[in-house]
Amino acid sequence: MNLLAYFALVLFTSSQISNQLPEVKMPTGFEILPYADDSLASDIYCLSISPKGDVMVSGKGYFRILIDSNNDGKADSFKDFGKAPIDGATGLLFEKNLLWYTGNQGLWSIPIADDGVTAAGPGVKHLSFKTGGEHEAHAVKRGPDGLIYILCGNNTGINSAFAMEDSSPVKKPIAGTVIKYNPENKKTEVFVDGLRNPYCFDFNLDGELFTFDSDNERCIALPWYEPTRIYHLVSGGRYGWWNPQHSETWRSPPSHADIIPPIATAGRGSPTGVLCYKGTHFPPKYQGALFILDWTFGRILTCELQPKDSSYSTNADVFLEPKGNSGFAPTAVDMNPITGELFISIGGRGTKGSVFRIKHKTNPISASTLPYKVKIINPEKALITATSSSNLLERRKAIEFLRFETALTPESINKIFSANADHPDRFIRYATTKLIETHKGINIIPSNNIAANTLGLAELKSQPSKAGIIAFENTINKKASFPTRLDSVRIMQMAMGELPNISQRGNYREGYSIKQLKESWSPTLEQTKLLALSYPSGDSGLDFELERTFGLMKFNDNKILSLLLDQLSNSDDPVRKIHLLASIAQTGSSFSEEQKPKAIKAMLNLGAELNIKSMKRDRNWPLRLQEIFADLCKNNKDFSNLVANSDHFGFPDHAIYLGEMKEAKKNAAKKFAAKMQAKPDLAWNSQSVRVLELLPPEESFPAIRVLWGEHGLDEILIKILAKNPVREDLQKFTTILRQISNDDLPDILLALDKLAPLGEAEYLLLAQKLPNLPSEPKYKPLQDQVFSLLRKKWATAPATNQMQEWIMWAKANDAKLLTSLTMSGGISLDQWKTRFDKIKWDEGDISKGKKTFTQLKCASCHSGSQALGPALEGVAQRFSRFDLLNAIVHPDKDVPNRYRAIAYTTTKGKIILGLVVYESADGVLLQTSTGEPQRLSGNEISLRQQTQKSIMPAGLLDEAKDQEIADLFAYMKSLGKTGK
Repeated sequence: MNLLAYFALVLFTSSQISNQLPEVKMPTGFEILPYADDSLASDIYCLSISPKGDVMVSGKGYFRILIDSNNDGKADSFKDFGKAPIDGATGLLFEKNLLWYTGNQGLWSIPIADDGVTAAGPGVKHLSFKTGGEHEAHAVKRGPDGLIYILCGNNTGINSAFAMEDSSPVKKPIAGTVIKYNPENKKTEVFVDGLRNPYCFDFNLDGELFTFDSDNERCIALPWYEPTRIYHLVSGGRYGWWNPQHSETWRSPPSHADIIPPIATAGRGSPTGVLCYKGTHFPPKYQGALFILDWTFGRILTCELQPKDSSYSTNADVFLEPKGNSGFAPTAVDMNPITGELFISIGGRGTKGSVFRIKHKTNPISASTLPYKVKIINPEKALITATSSSNLLERRKAIEFLRFETALTPESINKIFSANADHPDRFIRYATTKLIETHKGINIIPSNNIAANTLGLAELKSQPSKAGIIAFENTINKKASFPTRLDSVRIMQMAMGELPNISQRGNYREGYSIKQLKESWSPTLEQTKLLALSYPSGDSGLDFELERTFGLMKFNDNKILSLLLDQLSNSDDPVRKIHLLASIAQTGSSFSEEQKPKAIKAMLNLGAELNIKSMKRDRNWPLRLQEIFADLCKNNKDFSNLVANSDHFGFPDHAIYLGEMKEAKKNAAKKFAAKMQAKPDLAWNSQSVRVLELLPPEESFPAIRVLWGEHGLDEILIKILAKNPVREDLQKFTTILRQISNDDLPDILLALDKLAPLGEAEYLLLAQKLPNLPSEPKYKPLQDQVFSLLRKKWATAPATNQMQEWIMWAKANDAKLLTSLTMSGGISLDQWKTRFDKIKWDEGDISKGKKTFTQLKCASCHSGSQALGPALEGVAQRFSRFDLLNAIVHPDKDVPNRYRAIAYTTTKGKIILGLVVYESADGVLLQTSTGEPQRLSGNEISLRQQTQKSIMPAGLLDEAKDQEIADLFAYMKSLGKTGK
């Protein structure tokens, strides 16, 4: 998950807090020491250390060199450097004579004076691209070849114009990239593409490049979800991400033959800094290892790189992680070349900025830096010889270099192909594919199935039919190995057309349907039937792609449908089941009467199976399941009715299927109402309770009453009660006044009017709404309604609806009314701090805190499949207690764009606030603060405005007791720990 788009936190600074060391766990022998606090640099984005050991940090609007004037290991002042970008530099390279940075919409350099710490002139812009955004340009490094490398997120706007050199490994970049810039000739190359949004990268001692890429977190528990990944970036490599050019959320799995797989994964997180440790101060096991930073969980991971063929293998091991209440959100890392110590910066989104040193307690400080071990081979004959080297790294590098050697003869190319096309190392085969792809028109005859795949990948663009037919023959060849057949299936898919399918952008079909091109290969019916005989193969990876391929082919065949349903019934993996359902939906097949129960049971048990396995869901999960269900209903006319009438139907996550239930929706509502009364503690959501509107009060009201106050759904439930208000629910109508939105207030006022006369307590609560209603003219009718209701209690009050006259009257006649009329919501920061200081935090109860978390509606926005805000795992490890609670109390102080509410004004004048889930020319899908999705068609929208408001409501803790706040923090502190 992305650092700049995470959580709106407000910074509270004091000397007491800023001087604290974070409480962390580290390997024996290491210690973390403070170097600079927030008073020297707040909210730090980047950090870079010069060859002389000077530490520079950057943030919003500043470059600062931190100065340790008395050499005690702590900076005591700073020196501003040059003119910094207003939005902050997200990439920083502090060299002897130049400071390179990404910001101000491009790559810049600032000359450095002889003292090494003063700008010697204005900045010079070298390249133009997008910066400052969440998925735009980030890190900048100088490579072993002397060129400048820039790491670009998928929204940086890198296109074919950046492939200036004929030797550019990537010609038409897609998604995130690394670009190489030559300062001498001012030209660029695109080194790799297909990244999502890594923040940093570094070269190891072999001169190879590595990065730490983000997960597609909104797709967790969907078949195309991938965790955070450590990548070895090789020349011309594609890494699986297609957004924004070809897809919205679908990504190619690492098993696809045209994709370079990660060398390790690291679960969920927000990747930031990456460093290959090239010093000698740390013990030998860390020399040459990668240090990678995870902002979400406040971790530093280490990856010891072990050579494996022409690449590496590794594990992501925890080196440092926070404990206690310390806020630790690492953003950047660099090594001081004078001491060998690591310097880590923390910050992000207005949080406390600091810099820490990590050193070994007993190893001596060392200025020794390990050199690159890059072997230079230049002459063409030597390079050709190297393509058969037993040193596989050298072999791959030679093939990559020769890719753009124009003097290569057909004989040389055939020799290279023969030596490498069937090599066991995937990286070498990939490099060979790229070589043949570049040197078109060479007559090459592969010697076996593996070599045929290497050639087929290279010829897909020029000869898709030939590549498709050969790949088909390899796929059905049961004598070939499973990995070889898996590669062949992927070549078949690509030969048939574009996958992902750009015409299905934004839904599950982008990864399960093909956009056929004019030159695409179309398998015959006979070939399709022969392919079906290969399924199931006995290999899960091959079967997974065969299942996708049946959907791509629209293979409507009852025998295949039966086999797919058998797999559906036998699998214990809910994610695999979603994949199977998606593939079945795309075949267009109709279920027989005997087959329908299998499909229905699978659809309805998905949520429970995910819960049993403690698998999380996120925002895209219900949307994609709705789409799959809709397609299954199109293929089977009575399917939605059968689902609604199933004995398995009626649990909260089944609400996502209601959109396709026309005739059966009322029956579905009855099932929901019965289940709510029987099991009110289930995770009921806005969609499931909204369906109660279809029922008469005698059927819906009992369900509403057992759910009241339990799931943060009261604002929806009260609207249903308001249609037929009864005195039994009077307290609900008055207590909801504290939290109901002004747009929903008319229904409540109308209900209260029907229930009048009210008691004094209810009228006083109603009076508290007046000082908190906005002064805009559109809210005048609401004020008039409130005054009219109040007169039923205070008949001699002013006849006018002027607030000041009522206050003056109350001052003379009713002290309680005066208090209500002058009570404005909100408590000052100092008042909260005083209150927080008195709370007994160590007495917080996790289980009670979880209930408070739900009752305050935190759960509706920060967890589950329809989360509006970020997941909160690890949040108490990244931020101090006061920072965290202050963000809850004052959510509107510093809101990232990602979590700012968008206000849509409809043609009827209604204003709807929410977060955009999906937007196109045809309309928008929003999720509101209740967690409820709302769709607006394009012709309904008259105005769209981004507000400065957080989607998170203010005042959540105003009515909470001290013990409830302690319980809430105890629960939040537990999130992200083992088993939570």
